[in-house]
Amino acid sequence: MKSGRKTLWGSLFMAAAFLVVGMLTLSCAEEKDKRNHLDYFTNVDGISISSGGGQLTFTGCGHKDFAGCTIYRYDRKENVLYRYAHEDRSIQVSKARYWSDSDRFLFSIMPRSPDGKPLLDDIQIAIMNPDGTGLKQLTEGKGIKAAYMLSPDGKTLVYAKGQERTEGKTPASHFDYYARNIATGIETRITDLAFYEIGAPYFTPDGKNIVFNNGSPLKLPGTDDDRADEKFREEYEKKYHWNKIIQYPVDGSGIKRLPEPWFVHGIGSENPIITKDGSLFFRGTSRGDKYHRRYPNGEITQFTNEELAVGTTRYPFRMSVDSTARWMAILYEYLGDGKARTIGIFDILNRKCTPLILPPTATNITIH
Repeated sequence: MKSGRKTLWGSLFMAAAFLVVGMLTLSCAEEKDKRNHLDYFTNVDGISISSGGGQLTFTGCGHKDFAGCTIYRYDRKENVLYRYAHEDRSIQVSKARYWSDSDRFLFSIMPRSPDGKPLLDDIQIAIMNPDGTGLKQLTEGKGIKAAYMLSPDGKTLVYAKGQERTEGKTPASHFDYYARNIATGIETRITDLAFYEIGAPYFTPDGKNIVFNNGSPLKLPGTDDDRADEKFREEYEKKYHWNKIIQYPVDGSGIKRLPEPWFVHGIGSENPIITKDGSLFFRGTSRGDKYHRRYPNGEITQFTNEELAVGTTRYPFRMSVDSTARWMAILYEYLGDGKARTIGIFDILNRKCTPLILPPTATNITIH
């Protein structure tokens, strides 16, 4: 059969080693310890998996050896955890994301003021090698930059740029997507919708389009930003329900286009991930959250909750699929304790899930 939501510790080395070996022999569904295996962090968010599934990255905060938030990389084969910190300690790095078949990854650079306040309007996107070298900033100028991805050929960066908010719970909103030519720096605006929320854009294999979540547009193309689209949104939800996956051309030719669903799946589909073969992994929201793979020919298969080890006490908080569509990294969250999170690796081909227990200490790497 084809494969197809919502902070380690250790004092005795040998005991920890036996624990790791023991846990790796269990499937995710058989895991007895339903607490958080990342409890030496105060928070873990974001997850990315490299092509071939050998490397994972995530943003970790409040590690027992590092108080702030930064990027961590876990080497599955060597069982080594790496911590990245910028050589300028006033700069925070986060949200690492692998792209294509490269071992390099994209990430956010966020400067801080002398009193430690994050300078959101100065966030930039950069790329580097896994050893911390080859740092290259890919963006410039003001604006909150988030949700980014490189094209398959590495020549075009797509990212969302938004405005900082002075009130409310979210730090930014009014996002639109832009394409930036890496060689020339020329930017092309892709959308004119002022999304309240944004998701990571994924390129179609030919590099001509991006697919992403429709995050509640606050305007319609060519109109003033006054939330005058309330009627449109009501009609949209009535017509398409919760099908949020949309597609726009990278060259900006669709900037006047209304955000209609790329495809309709029951009463809802969201959180798209596209792999190199053109498969789309997504969450369907009909009759509870279910995870699916849509093949290029339109065939859709579903991953069961049992296979993904989703139960009444935990659910996938973040997911990432490697470019070969073989491996899925799952960051689980536990109901009743939003900081209790674990990581599982799902073998898509063999439909088998394995929990990960990361080392309690990390090897430091300086970004330069």
